[in-house]
Amino acid sequence: MILKNNKVIIENALNKNDLEYIQSIHGGLDMPWSYNDGVASTNDGNFQFVVPVWTTLHFNRTAFDAASSILNIIRPEFLLKIKTNLRTKTDTIQQSIMHNDSNIPGSLTAIFYLNTCDGYTIFNDGDKIHSVENTLIIFPGRLLHCGTTCTNENRRLVININYMPNPENDIWKMLMTDTDIQYKNYWNNL
Repeated sequence: MILKNNKVIIENALNKNDLEYIQSIHGGLDMPWSYNDGVASTNDGNFQFVVPVWTTLHFNRTAFDAASSILNIIRPEFLLKIKTNLRTKTDTIQQSIMHNDSNIPGSLTAIFYLNTCDGYTIFNDGDKIHSVENTLIIFPGRLLHCGTTCTNENRRLVININYMPNPENDIWKMLMTDTDIQYKNYWNNL
């Protein structure tokens, strides 16, 4: 586990069997991909295909069960959203618009890379995390970031999880600010 500029990077996050299982489910032909006319927001000039795994309106049992090995690592207190994103191959790398996944104090974002390609996630501070299979990055949901397409594979696949962390989790302790902790304590005392 590496801590870099308020981001936790876990290489080789899953064992081989769990990785192959999650890849077979999320990369398979049976996934109900939906076209999104936008990546950070609707009509932002980009597009991607998405499988809503878990939201307040959608639940894909097969994809959720496959993602359970990631959930065992991040140990959320509760989920805000899980989705799988597929960006297609382009002639040149195309970045989406910088965005944050959540404005909720204390929330975290986890991105799991399902395949290796020349795409990446880049943050507003200049940090670039390359799309390397079986890498998990975790960071505060408020951090500005964006993803990209790829040029050397047909697709770039990531699982995006937005969640409220368990306060006993060591990852949460490494990433939270004093404001996040105060917010969490306030809600716990209601």
